[in-house]
Amino acid sequence: MKKYFLQPAASARLEEIFLYTLDRFGPVQADEYLDGAFALFEDIAERRVAWQRIPSGFDVDGFFARYESHFVFWKLRSDNQVAIVAILHQRMDMARRLREAVGDR
Repeated sequence: MKKYFLQPAASARLEEIFLYTLDRFGPVQADEYLDGAFALFEDIAERRVAWQRIPSGFDVDGFFARYESHFVFWKLRSDNQVAIVAILHQRMDMARRLREAVGDR
């Protein structure tokens, strides 16, 4: 069993990022970006990257890490699986978009 999974909002966002990158920069860069994202998810699940707590001002529990120009947000489930809940660009209103993605408040 995989130690992580993408929730629907994160999966949809990853697809949007892939299609945007494909359109703007071509298939090689789009594939590299996607491969790097999945490598990061594995590293998160294996705790090979720092688990930084989401700032309290976001009003969402969980962790985050930076990947290129995006931030990946996740929660640890009771079965110890990592749930990737959102992937947001650094220029987005992250607090609002994160709350929307996880359904908090």
